[in-house]
Amino acid sequence: MTTIHYGGEKGENDNNNIGSSSTSSSSSSMKVIHLFEPPSTSSKDNSNSSSSRNTRGLLFFVHGGAWGSGLPWMYRLVAYPFIKANFSVAIVGYRTYPDADVQEQVNDLEEAALKLYQERPHLFKNTSKQSSESEWLGTFLSGHSSGAHIALLMIIERFVKELQKRSTSNKTTNSSITTKEEKETIQFDYVMGLSGPYSIPDHFHYEASWGVEELSPMKPACGKSITKLKMKSPALLLHYALASYYQEHHPFQVSDSSSSSPSSFFDNIEEQIMHCSSKKTFSPSSSSSSSSSSGFVMPKQILLMHGMEDSTVPFTATAECARILRMCGLQGDNNNKNNNNNRVEELYLGKTGHQDVVLQIMVGGKARTKLMKWVLNRGKNDQSYNNVPL
Repeated sequence: MTTIHYGGEKGENDNNNIGSSSTSSSSSSMKVIHLFEPPSTSSKDNSNSSSSRNTRGLLFFVHGGAWGSGLPWMYRLVAYPFIKANFSVAIVGYRTYPDADVQEQVNDLEEAALKLYQERPHLFKNTSKQSSESEWLGTFLSGHSSGAHIALLMIIERFVKELQKRSTSNKTTNSSITTKEEKETIQFDYVMGLSGPYSIPDHFHYEASWGVEELSPMKPACGKSITKLKMKSPALLLHYALASYYQEHHPFQVSDSSSSSPSSFFDNIEEQIMHCSSKKTFSPSSSSSSSSSSGFVMPKQILLMHGMEDSTVPFTATAECARILRMCGLQGDNNNKNNNNNRVEELYLGKTGHQDVVLQIMVGGKARTKLMKWVLNRGKNDQSYNNVPL
């Protein structure tokens, strides 16, 4: 294991540094990546390049903790099944509330992705011959619970920024605006959300039903107004951004046009999105091994997994998020029965609670089996786990 600090204070990377920085109380020590590489890709001199790299992919994993706790070392065992499948795994630490709100947590993930892309370019390449055991499958972004929320929020915010740039370029024929040159970072091919609370307003009401809404870090971390809570909900943010963009550039009528506030877009979601989804907004990455963002596109596929007996975050959070994402245009070919063509997939596990999902990935169980089947099936020639139906 290699520890990579991206907070600025720690200047050196440490090999096999077992949790020494994780126990520090300073917020900068929380900005750390625990990087695991399979034996075939690790080099003795810790160089950033090697002629024998044959990693099948990268998992960028975001830990949970209700936005106010959690450390990467707690989730190290998540790496095990992926390393066994010849993946590199980055368990990402980030500042939590009260050291950082949700937007700053998303910014930390972006900073970690940039650091990893710049310092470990070999993780995004596969120079071996393309066989069933070495085929490059791509870069995977995943998170559990609140980690799933901010991971998906990061992806949606990237897309929203692209929409904003497109809107600005359409308005100005003579660009007098100087924009900061964007640095290449990880372009995630796939997103895997595990037991995530994706709609913050809905989860606030759920917490209120338990009487813990004022004890939870969620409300102060996400914003204390209903509008802010909505704008920190990935699927709701996406549909609002699309509706705003297309209403500006492709005007259309809605049944209640008396208001142009964010609430009116949210209230008219079906009518807004039916118009937006007719536009070809989303396009998967054109290259199966592309890992840097140059004109951001949405991931090829999104998998949302949830336990049916989750009493911390109800499985309906996944169902509603998937529904809105599909309404926003993230749909596959309905005429093709191959699951690989579904842009948003839902996977529900019976008799499985909130922590069970991630624990089973760590130590074994149906969550690990089904998740690894889905991951390995991103390769056309891979037959592993095919004996276990989803």
